[in-house]
This record gives sequence, C-alpha cells and structure tokens, in this order.
Amino acid sequence: SCSTVLRWSTVVSSTTCSAPSTRSAVSALWTTTLPSGFLGAPEQMEQETRFIITMVLVLVIAVVLFQFTRPSVQQPQQTQRPSQGRAAQQPQRAEKPPPSPPQPPPGVEVSGPTGGRVRDKDGAMLVDWKRRFGALTSVSLAHTDTDGRYLYPAPGEREKPLTLFTAAEALAPLTMFAGEKPVVGIWSAETDGRSVTFTGPIDEGLRCTKVFRVSPTEKFRCDVEVTLENVAKHPRAVRDVWIVLSSTVGRESGRSGYCGAVYAVRSGEGFDLEDLGPGDVEEAKPEVFEKHFTFAGLQNKYFAAIAAPLEGDWKVNALKVRRLAGAQMPGGADEEKVVPLAVLARFADEVIPPGGKVSAGFLVYWGPKDPDALSHYSDRGFDGLVSYGIFGILSRIFLAIMQGVYWLLPNWGVAIIVLTLIVRAALHPVSRKQQVALMRYQAKVREIQPELEKLKKKYRGDRRRLNEETLKLFRKNKVPLIPAGGCLLMILQIPVFIGLYQALNRSILLRQSSFLWIADLASPDRLFKMPFSLPVLGPYFNLLPILTLVVMIAQQKLQAAVAPAAQQQGKFMTYFMYIFLSVVFYALPSGLVLYFLISTSVGLLEARLVRGYMRRAHPELVASPTQET
Repeated sequence: SCSTVLRWSTVVSSTTCSAPSTRSAVSALWTTTLPSGFLGAPEQMEQETRFIITMVLVLVIAVVLFQFTRPSVQQPQQTQRPSQGRAAQQPQRAEKPPPSPPQPPPGVEVSGPTGGRVRDKDGAMLVDWKRRFGALTSVSLAHTDTDGRYLYPAPGEREKPLTLFTAAEALAPLTMFAGEKPVVGIWSAETDGRSVTFTGPIDEGLRCTKVFRVSPTEKFRCDVEVTLENVAKHPRAVRDVWIVLSSTVGRESGRSGYCGAVYAVRSGEGFDLEDLGPGDVEEAKPEVFEKHFTFAGLQNKYFAAIAAPLEGDWKVNALKVRRLAGAQMPGGADEEKVVPLAVLARFADEVIPPGGKVSAGFLVYWGPKDPDALSHYSDRGFDGLVSYGIFGILSRIFLAIMQGVYWLLPNWGVAIIVLTLIVRAALHPVSRKQQVALMRYQAKVREIQPELEKLKKKYRGDRRRLNEETLKLFRKNKVPLIPAGGCLLMILQIPVFIGLYQALNRSILLRQSSFLWIADLASPDRLFKMPFSLPVLGPYFNLLPILTLVVMIAQQKLQAAVAPAAQQQGKFMTYFMYIFLSVVFYALPSGLVLYFLISTSVGLLEARLVRGYMRRAHPELVASPTQET
C-alpha cells in the first residue's frame, strides 16, 4: 500500500499541480487567510505550496489506503487482533529438558513400528509419524505438474518438495496433553499406508485411540478421530485434556503479518477471523480463548495448517496458543525459519461410565491458501484465509485475466506484462482526457500570464494584496483554480491500482515463478549478491527498482522539456520522491515492481503520443519552450 500511496501522490503532484498557473492559483487560495509574510518571500511561495500540497495528498491517501486495504472480508469477516502491543522480545529462558518417556502400566503392550509415513493415493501428501509421540512429526506437499515439476517447491530449492512443518518433540500435531503434561512414549501403532491408528492410556483406566487418515478423494484434506474409553470398573472424570492441532509451520516470508496463529468463530451469517503473531504471545503465559471455534491453526503467507472440529459427543470448547523457544523448536531451528507457535484445543470435561466412550473428530487442511481449494470448505470459513481487501472483486478479475494469459503463454512474468498492457489500454481514455484537460487549462492560464507578471511586480511587497488580485484575475477570465476533473480522474484510477497491488502481492500464483533473471516473482529479483551489505537495502542487488527509477527520471525529463519553468520549481522534491519510491520498491516482490516498471514505461510513451496528437490537432494548446520561459 505504501508504494501505491507514494506513486499516486507523486503523479498527482507532478501532473495536476505542476503548471505554474495552478500553483499561482492554489497559492493564492492558500494564503488568502494567512498573515502577510507567513509563507516567506514571494519567490519561495510556489515551491512551498507544492511541498504542502504533496505532503497533504500523501497523508490523505495514506490514511484512506491503510484504512481500507487491510486484509478484511465481508463473509467471512476479519477482526482486530486481540493482543496488541506485546511485540517486545521476551527474555531468554532456561529450557527444560524433554520429558522422559513414561513406562507403560501393567497389562499395556507397546507394539507396532516406531515410525513411518502415510500418503494419499497419488503419493503427493507425505505425512511422517512417530509412535512415541502418537502424533505427526512432519508434512510435505509433493504435488507435481504434467512435466514432473513440484507445484509447491521448498523456498529457494525447486528440486525439493515443500515441507509445511516439522514438529518439535512432545509438541507434534495429535500429541495429547493431560493438563500441562504431554502423553508420550506408551502408544501402539498400526498403519496401512493411508492411515495410522495410535492406541494407549492417557490415565489410569482411560484408553485413547487416535485415527489419522489422508482423504482418498480431496487434496490437502485429512481426517482425525479421537476416542476415549473408560476401561475401569467405576466412572472416570475427564478434565483438562488437550490435543495439539498445529505446530511450528515454516515461514514463507519475513513479513510478520502473514505468519502466526489464526482461528475463526461464527458471527451471524459469516465468520470472524482473529490472528496472533509470535509477538502477541508470551513464552511464560500462553493465550487461552474460552470459546467455540470453527477452525484454528497456523498460517504463513501462502500456506495454512488448520483443523476444524467436527460434530461429536466429545466437544471442543477452548483454544490455547503457546510460544515456543529453545529445545521446543524443531531441530534447533530459529524464528527466521519457522513460526514459533503451537495451537492446542481443549476437550470438554466429561464423566465416562464404566465401559463407556466419547469421541471427537477434526477435519484437517494442510495446503496452499488457494481460493479454489479453500472454497470447498467455505461452510467452515476456510476461504476467509484469502482476502484481497475492499477492492477484492477487481483483484479477482485481474487474477482471472492473468490465468487466461498464462494458459496461452505459460509464464507468469509474461502474464503480468500482458495484464499491465490491458489495464493501461482500458485506462487510456481516462488518462488521455486528463492530459487534454490539463493542457487546455494551461493554455487558458498562458493567456493571462502577462497580467500575472504585472501583478507580481506591482504587489511584490504585499503578499495578501497580490493573492487577492490574483484571485480576481482568475475569476474575471473564468479560469478555474484547478484543472477541471484533473484530480477526480486520478482518484478514479486508484481502486484499479489497489486491486492490482493486492492481487499480485497476495496470490500464490507468483510463488517460485521465474522470469528472465528473476528466480521468484514473489520475492525481490536479486540479480546477484554483493560482497557487502547496504543499510536498508541489504546484500542483494535488485535490478528492477533501478530500472524503474531510470524510467521515472526519464518521465521527469520529458515534463521538464515540455515545461521547463514549471518543472524547475520543486525539482528537488520530485527527485527525492522518486528515490524514496525506489527504496520502497527494493523490498517488494519482483512481480509488483515489474508491473510498476511496465506501467510507468507505457505511461511515458502514452504521454508522448498524446502530446504529439495535440500538437497536430490543436497546436494552440501546446506550449513551446519559449512560451514557458
């Protein structure tokens, strides 16, 4: 959103408000009510007014964009995170060693393999399990296309499938907890390659059976059934029993807003989604939510590992999010590689009669945050994980166009370029009308320019009187203070660019997609690694932001050649904004920067063509350099 804000504020300031006449009129309006000398000497007035207008536009558009482009949905809806302001780093705590495996009680036989792997019918979802945990230790997505290439390769490694998570000891999904104590080490296991069944006691007289199976028909879906049976001769109370739903999902992006815990609760006709980042949870104080939820788990920018409770006689009534560190992290991984959180669900307290049992089930989704895949579970709110903001309908239209182009030309970089050309062509009538309106306005002001110069000389020492006479002159000659429709036409284009930004920034389509020298269109282009690291920019040389800066400077040169007097004022601020935009672009996904580069280049060509047309059709409206000077 920042790039959109700054780009549009720059465009507005460099087109609509660049003419000397515009600045004279606006400055007159601005200072009519100010005391004389408030803005300094008259020759400084235009540059100060340009700076003030630019900053006001930046602030206004920034507030609008950040308020209305935050991830939110109508159905489902997304709500404010419950724990704000606790992102401070927690002090390092001494880690306790993993618990020793408890010994099985008399009469309990531990049998079956110590570990193994289950997979779906295509061998695409690979789930590793360990008998000692009675749980699942890792999940990989090995789906391939028709050419045998992984659809979801590991970050930075195209020849390896994505490992969605690798679980920490005693905190793997399906691990049971009795209070704060994990139940590990006494499970028996049986498997047929598509499912695995764990059986073991969780307390004296209570036997638990956990069945995990990969769906034979639906991609990315698994099912879990948990049954607790009272094998004692007297009733048993079951209290404070938890199960791990998701743990230590790998990171896809360093942006914290995309990584963390997420859960949904019903709200009227839809769902409310709430999320917590690692900074929202204290290591010594897990977050507990006493509420019924429709799904819960962990997510990163492109993938989710979530579980939804199913109807059963053993209800789930609470949720816990734990912050992990040290020995609790898988394989000593740090927080730059995995999300250091675990999500647990609590079963309702029950009293089970002798020989009785209670059961609970979960629908598990381990897969991409792809709208088509998630739409199968819209009745549980899964589709709320993907949101394109208030202009989501435009984002979906743009993505549909890109997918159509990709079907014809199978490269996402080419699809972005074609989409940019289509959007620019669709906006050409608006852009052309805006440029013509501005040129007509400039022509009107040039007619009264000699009188403006006389007023400046006559009232050089009286700023208030100069402003009053300038306004009278504009009214007398029926010259508006700003070009008719200039800013309005610009504002009408903002939803289009926001929709494009959200589509390119959030869609999984660009992940690990290459184009020319770019290895991943969802990351900065990183042409090569420099032998040193630059402050803010980092150690990689990104070419696309540099090319974008060059094109913007060329655009500025063209404007200066057309109206050198108008462009001379505020020249420093214009170049400063261009450089600032390039710094912002440096950290953006290369697919987005590619769009801005092509769009700016087409805009430069479009401006030349429109001005050439106006010079031939309406030469009286086009200023010559001598007229401007």
